[in-house]
Amino acid sequence: MTGAVTAELLRSCDQVALNVRSDNPPAIQAYRRLGYTEHVRFEEGADVKQGQVLFEIQRTQYEASLQSARAQLAKAQADLARAQEQVEVLRSQAELEQRRAALAKAQLDVARLRPLAQARAVPQVDLDNALAAEQVTVAGVAAAEAALKN
Repeated sequence: MTGAVTAELLRSCDQVALNVRSDNPPAIQAYRRLGYTEHVRFEEGADVKQGQVLFEIQRTQYEASLQSARAQLAKAQADLARAQEQVEVLRSQAELEQRRAALAKAQLDVARLRPLAQARAVPQVDLDNALAAEQVTVAGVAAAEAALKN
């Protein structure tokens, strides 16, 4: 877009008013400033081209804002990392409790099947399977406890 530009610089306000005359509709009518205008890069009434820098603002205010934003980002990232660690601890605790519940069930199965197998009311293989399941759940509890400690 090209056209003549007249600008009324309001150095103590947050807005720069632009009057744009063009055959094409202007993309921007007003622009929120990030600081005080340091340089005006056009002559009033001169033709300007799309993408041409019209103003330069003082760096100090927006650089301070940038540093503040970077600090806020670093804090948010640290908070996220801490929250993710807490979630992982909670997940490990839940896994441990599930494994302990599975162990309790396996122990009950062994306790129930042992006298039945001795009385030959159930096949020995049922007791053997229950004993193997109990050993697997004991190992699972140990693994979950180790994961929680790490």
